[in-house]
Amino acid sequence: MIGILVVAEGANDKRIQNSLIKTLSSVLQISPHRIVIEEMELEDK
Repeated sequence: MIGILVVAEGANDKRIQNSLIKTLSSVLQISPHRIVIEEMELEDK
């Protein structure tokens, strides 16, 4: 069983999530339900 986790800035936007899932599932040939997209949390220094 293979799955992937993507951490990306702007991933809280559903359009970006859907685009990433569609692209990754096509390129990597895995089911969309095996892809998890999470928002990148930037640290303030």
